Amino acid sequence: MNDANNTNIIDKNENGNANSAVANSGSEVVAIGLYSGGLDSALSIKLIQQQGIRVVAFHLTTVFTGSTNDLKAPQHIIDGAEELGVELHVVQDTDTLLQLVLNPPHGYGKNVNPCIDCRRNTIKLGVEYMREIGASFIFSGEVVGQRPFSQRMTPMMETAVALGVEDILLRPLCAHQLPETQPEKDGIVDRSKLMNISGRSRKTQLRLAKEFGITKFGSPSGGCSLTEPSFGNMFKKWGINHFNVEPTKEHGFAVDIEDINCCSISNNDLLMLRLGRRLFVPNEELNTPGYLVTCGRKQEENVTIMELSRMRHRELLEGSQRGFKNPDIIIECLEPGAIVMCRPCPDALFEILKTYESDDVPLDMILAVEGLRAAFDLAVYQSHARKKEMAVVDVKLRLPCLPDGTNNDEVFYYVRDYPFPAENPALKYS
Repeated sequence: MNDANNTNIIDKNENGNANSAVANSGSEVVAIGLYSGGLDSALSIKLIQQQGIRVVAFHLTTVFTGSTNDLKAPQHIIDGAEELGVELHVVQDTDTLLQLVLNPPHGYGKNVNPCIDCRRNTIKLGVEYMREIGASFIFSGEVVGQRPFSQRMTPMMETAVALGVEDILLRPLCAHQLPETQPEKDGIVDRSKLMNISGRSRKTQLRLAKEFGITKFGSPSGGCSLTEPSFGNMFKKWGINHFNVEPTKEHGFAVDIEDINCCSISNNDLLMLRLGRRLFVPNEELNTPGYLVTCGRKQEENVTIMELSRMRHRELLEGSQRGFKNPDIIIECLEPGAIVMCRPCPDALFEILKTYESDDVPLDMILAVEGLRAAFDLAVYQSHARKKEMAVVDVKLRLPCLPDGTNNDEVFYYVRDYPFPAENPALKYS
């Protein structure tokens, strides 16, 4: 068994393969349950457990679904697995999903969600783990007709055939809608005890949850940022900014894998797309990514922005950062505490800092630097939105790294009263 809460976390991006001490012992039957943290996957686990089969919950987390500060499985996933009494095996694999998001073989759903391709990748990884530990079969919480894009009969059947797992992939909640699998034929699973659910109604699932005592599960539409319109719009802007390509519903951005690997993409950058109010400031240089400006809307987001910025700064100093070469700029409105990040620090500001002493840099020169005016405006906008009044606020500009390479998170502070101009046109934020 693994650690105290029976959670095994593997990063495939770093380790290549997921390793686990889990294995069949004697004649015990073990099955892998794909676990999203939602009600359907939880019910599927219960249905299989009731047949005396040991279940290991397999959860795939990515930058689009995990926690915004450590990429691990969200706490409700861990709590849900504990309530179900199953070991939780977590794999982190953002790289594969990012490639699928940028180049979805089966296109997008309503937003930038490649649900069919994501589902196939999750099943593929789950099957690899199943074979690694010697489990007998794999199952999921899918329901025929529940999702208009990925959970229809045709894509569900095609997925099983494409992966060559039609005999070992069981869907307990809608088993009677589908052909028998090998575990059912062999008597390992009693088909008569499985369900015949279809469609989008959740009355049956809610009734079963009450019978099984399941209380810890996520909302039916939550969990993945790619399905959210606000994130989808921001991701499209981010993709256009990086690849200079307009995405299509059928093919996404259709960029080469080499372009994905070579461009400045990091988990840290993608996590920042999920936080606060965000906007892009284009760079006038052709084919050069512009600036991401992010403003925390509450203290929790402010803390996370600061943590991600410091993490990125350390990676830059260590030479392990895949993203932009320059550090972030943090702009703080001291009262009532709005924090805005501009990523990356423009080269033009570095040139200014080489010329002026830190306490002599004119504010108008800083605001003339591309990207920083928008960041200042957003910081003050958020501050006034909280105070519900127009007033002068103290603004602190934190540059965490100077050109001399000083290894100090707080080398440079610039404090100046900055009046929010009433005539400034309203900015649109996501």
